Amino acid sequence: MPALYFLPLLDQTGAARPEHLHAAITSWLDPSTADWNHRSVSKPYAISPITEVAGHVGIEISVLTESAERLLREAATSASEIRLGSRFTRVGNLQCLHETSWDELAAANEQTWRLDFLTPTTFRTGNRCTPMPTLPALLRSPSESWRAFAPVPLDPLSHAEVAEIWTSELDLHTEWLELILPNRKRRAEPRSVAGVLGSITYQCDNPEVAAKVGPLFRLVPYCGIGSFRGKGMGVVRLGSAA
Repeated sequence: MPALYFLPLLDQTGAARPEHLHAAITSWLDPSTADWNHRSVSKPYAISPITEVAGHVGIEISVLTESAERLLREAATSASEIRLGSRFTRVGNLQCLHETSWDELAAANEQTWRLDFLTPTTFRTGNRCTPMPTLPALLRSPSESWRAFAPVPLDPLSHAEVAEIWTSELDLHTEWLELILPNRKRRAEPRSVAGVLGSITYQCDNPEVAAKVGPLFRLVPYCGIGSFRGKGMGVVRLGSAA
């Protein structure tokens, strides 16, 4: 069952490096006993940067499967602190912010969707990253997550059907982040990556096509969009379309 959790970090007062967050949380959610591993393309979780919920500093962690949720709950319950780089911070009680079912996602019947990019979002192909949110690029992450983890089948979209989904409004800009990424020789090095922020609204006038793409848009808040979702990029929420 897709769910979004908040983990308070009691001693954290500022931002944390993306790779430090990634190392801390993947050590919980990528055990050798899991059905996925550290190198899996599709993973049943995503991680936000340091954020604030109801006045508390922490991170949001979304999960897509019962096994990922169990690992998260067990680790958060047993851990008294996590390491972020050279510093440790105590953790508070894990809180479920909201959850849904795959059946509820599959029953989506909207024909307008506004995507709000809360953290920089980028799309990687080979050694290149682009902030350009083309519709095929946007739908890749939820489509892969649905195929990998959903127990409910969803008919794929044809190229002709994708062409029936159109952009009705956008307000976008880019922001640069520095990440530690492997180069062509698999050596870690700093790299500047451009990500998109803002909002974009899509519409579909064909209800049959909308019934296929709607569940994917509804899944986005739980799976994220684009690359480096385990490092806080690609946190996207569904907003209220005008």
